Amino acid sequence: EVLTMAAEGLPIARTVVEEAGRALGTLIGTIVTVTAPAKVIVSGDGVALAGMVLDTTREQARLVQHWTLADAPIEIAPFTSTARRRCAARGPAGAGGGWAVCAGRSRC
Repeated sequence: EVLTMAAEGLPIARTVVEEAGRALGTLIGTIVTVTAPAKVIVSGDGVALAGMVLDTTREQARLVQHWTLADAPIEIAPFTSTARRRCAARGPAGAGGGWAVCAGRSRC
């Protein structure tokens, strides 16, 4: 409901959604600093939120991540359960795989 109200322009709902986007950006920036992935894939039940605030999320991730690291592209992907498991099974970027950040209740 909050996403719908934000899309309709209700100011308080838009504020809540923007703050959630900043929180997601903080999480992504921290993950990028620790793992230095080639890219970050956002998926899960809350992926609609990420799509609404992608610019805010990217900006916050850049502010949080270590300044010596290149920006990791942030992609939104509505994965199936099988694809999420495959992505998570690849492990950290240094092991030849990649990480996924799931927005919402889903587990990657």
